[in-house]
Amino acid sequence: MYISNAKTEYNKEGKRIKVIESLNNDSQNIRKFFYDDSGTVKKEVKLQNGEDTVFIKHYQYKRDTSILKEMHTYYRNRRSVELEKKYRYIEEQNLIEKITESPLIGKQKIIYQYDRQGHLIKEIHYHNTYKHKIIKYNDKFHPIFIKYYDSNNGDLMHESKMNYKYDNHGNWITKKVYVRMVLEKSIPFDLVSVIDRKIEYYN
Repeated sequence: MYISNAKTEYNKEGKRIKVIESLNNDSQNIRKFFYDDSGTVKKEVKLQNGEDTVFIKHYQYKRDTSILKEMHTYYRNRRSVELEKKYRYIEEQNLIEKITESPLIGKQKIIYQYDRQGHLIKEIHYHNTYKHKIIKYNDKFHPIFIKYYDSNNGDLMHESKMNYKYDNHGNWITKKVYVRMVLEKSIPFDLVSVIDRKIEYYN
């Protein structure tokens, strides 16, 4: 099932208030957005075929409109599941921690690390007690190294690294992905994919 067509409606202030998604199975999703006096989204509702509620999301913000908390309620087969996301920042407004909790997924946490200029350089993902993934970024904010862990015991499972070739505009035009299964450190990385893309620029 995928979206075959989407229509977006806006209010007089140019804020998105409704998205109607037509799916390839002839069903339809409707997403509605509600705003507070500052113009930030305070509530989002998704309906299926205009009747059954799929989810309701509520948002809380700081004074500078940085998001502090999301509260999601998902509905299926007349049952509901709650999910909560919390965000923590440093004084420079960089997000340093996001925590997601739900009875279905347990507790997931992401820690964000930055360089002295405030650029994101690393993410550390946890699932319940153990590390799940570590991502390192280059100075163009593209992932260059990822470690994957078994979230049940914290054991390192495999690693991947990415190499990029950039054009004169700073956009990557070739991306190579290498993977190594961590059985022994002596095992080399294997090239698993090469992605080339062509970007046209118009004056």
